[in-house]
Amino acid sequence: MTHLDDKYMTGDNDGLNHLIKLAGGDKMKVSVPGMTINRHAYTSVVMLNSVIENTPMMYTIFPDFITPVYEEVLSDPTYASVNIDAAMDDNGAITITASGVVEEGVMPEGEDLYLTVYLMEKNVESEDQRFWDEKEAAEYGGVYTHKNIIREIMTPYWGEKLATTGGEYSMTFNTEYYDEWVKDNLYVVAFLNRSGENHQLAMQVINSAEKDLTNTSINRVECLEEVTIENVNGSILVNGDSAVNVYDLSGCQVDNSNLSAGVYIVKAVVNGQAVAQKILVN
Repeated sequence: MTHLDDKYMTGDNDGLNHLIKLAGGDKMKVSVPGMTINRHAYTSVVMLNSVIENTPMMYTIFPDFITPVYEEVLSDPTYASVNIDAAMDDNGAITITASGVVEEGVMPEGEDLYLTVYLMEKNVESEDQRFWDEKEAAEYGGVYTHKNIIREIMTPYWGEKLATTGGEYSMTFNTEYYDEWVKDNLYVVAFLNRSGENHQLAMQVINSAEKDLTNTSINRVECLEEVTIENVNGSILVNGDSAVNVYDLSGCQVDNSNLSAGVYIVKAVVNGQAVAQKILVN
């Protein structure tokens, strides 16, 4: 398959070529990770193999292996909350505040906790697709819609260190709106993460939140107290809601009708508040 890129691409293919070069051209010494959940690699549920002779090793992902991992992660309680306030004034000034509470005495002694904040845009169309091995070619290569683009990283790459690893925290960030952005498609993602100070693999995301520049947010589980989500004859119904999205445990959206038995993730908007909940269909 020929690779394409555009101005929104992050250069994954260039990075892979760099690793192969560092390995002295021996592609068998380079492995490509298959997936992480909350930045934690679950190598026990993937199969390490080489697609054809003398190619980089690939961690092949099988949906049947991923499902129990999702179930395990979804059942884990969190010890920190993340809330977002995001607004833009008439002059295009964007203000983002991320806040929450971290339980005392949970983080390893001496290890810091970090907050990472992204300003995102969804459904960005790129019209300058180019074949990856012909980057200077002028020939038009097609249109591609990027589902999620990072427009600005509001914190350092690995996050802004919290002043405390227990108790309340709050940080405010500011930026400006650019004309090439679409306001209605902008949203903010914030998450608490470990830094890897104790080990390079200990960089897990502790909790996260998402909020549009309008009034729709995904916050803590307390939002669900006044919301009723139930299965009625294979369809998910939410009280007072006009739009319900249902996903299977592999993250794929499914039709909200005649659902087969299993566990699903429901995302809905109730009274301007977005909520997410796992539900079992018998």
